[in-house]
Amino acid sequence: MTAALNERIQQAKENLRRFQKIESLLLAKIARLQSEVDYCKQLKARWQAEQADVKRLEGLSITGLFYTVLGSREQQLEKERQEMLAAWLKYEESEETIAEIKAEIESLKADKSKFTTAESDYQRLVAEKEEWLRNAGTPEGAWLIEVSDELAELDSDYRELSEAIQAGEAALNHLKSTQSSLNSAGNWGTWDMLGGGSISTFVKHSRLDDARSHAHRAQRELAHFQEELADVSQRIHIDLKIDGLTSFADYFFDGLIVDWLVQSRINKAQSSCANAIEAVRGLLSQCRHQRADLTDRIESLTSERKRILDQNGVV
Repeated sequence: MTAALNERIQQAKENLRRFQKIESLLLAKIARLQSEVDYCKQLKARWQAEQADVKRLEGLSITGLFYTVLGSREQQLEKERQEMLAAWLKYEESEETIAEIKAEIESLKADKSKFTTAESDYQRLVAEKEEWLRNAGTPEGAWLIEVSDELAELDSDYRELSEAIQAGEAALNHLKSTQSSLNSAGNWGTWDMLGGGSISTFVKHSRLDDARSHAHRAQRELAHFQEELADVSQRIHIDLKIDGLTSFADYFFDGLIVDWLVQSRINKAQSSCANAIEAVRGLLSQCRHQRADLTDRIESLTSERKRILDQNGVV
């Protein structure tokens, strides 16, 4: 009876923890979605304003005539077009992010539906446990049930740390890909400055476009990593923060696009990416160390539980 009840309680507690985590992630993603929708509206307004600036210069507006007289109309028009492109890229990236968050919310809702009875199942088994303890009255039985509770908590902590590590590794991989594309762009940019011609310019732009794509993925995975770390920090009471990193990719939709011919911009983007990689690696190291400690504790309790069961013939 004890072993079977322990296993049922442990599974019920793990299901309850899973349900609570999904609820927490859902609330976080719904809040993030609203924030991104508001941000997207601002970006759309900015893009439309930049479009209007370009049209004014292209037409016969007072502004266009003013720059024509000064002899700098084409130069100013090129600058406005670049700013319009940067605004459009940020708007497009925000729309993609909104679609991704919505898909994640739907996936979480589907997962949540699998654990709708988790709370009532757990409470029912807790009542059954209390009844068994009152009737059994053995210290071994009480200890086994206490250990079952602790193992359920430890197993859930282990799973959540593993999920955080998985999210961090995904973010790290995309950051490394971003870094690789930037390094390649930087090398071609150096060649371009030395007179490499149109081919080196084309390749550099292609690498920067690759870096932008990887940066978008990295930013999404960093946001996921942040959500997982927040959950782990609350459950396990360790300080894991990723503040500031989730917006690092904004750089790719501002100065780097507008001034992508300027080598110093590429260098600054490389530095920003390298800092993000270092920070994620540090957080991953903390998570892995914590998970190793959990593994030791789980193995110790499991071994002791088996010994007690063997000695007392509890089935």
